Amino acid sequence: MSPKRLAIWSWQMITLLLWWRRVDEGRAIFNRLRNVLFYMLSTNMGELIVLILSILLMGQSPLVAVQILWVNLATDTAGDIPLGFEPKVGDELQKPPRRPGSGLLYPGL
Repeated sequence: MSPKRLAIWSWQMITLLLWWRRVDEGRAIFNRLRNVLFYMLSTNMGELIVLILSILLMGQSPLVAVQILWVNLATDTAGDIPLGFEPKVGDELQKPPRRPGSGLLYPGL
């Protein structure tokens, strides 16, 4: 094999390997985003139910807006950061590709 052809072949292999790695990282990031979103929705849903019940039963909110924001910041940040930094599962490339219309929670989102 000539040196020029070897250089072209090696450049194509490097490009293919980098593309493969980008696909792997993209799928891992999508999985992390999905985990963080599910965690945030589940914790915030509990907070929302407590606030609605307290308004219905007591007639007023037990917390002002700044306190609600502080509770969200304190509870969500503590769990979201580790979920965002969790390592890849390793089988991202073994799964078939997602449909283009699939979202994080349901199609369209």
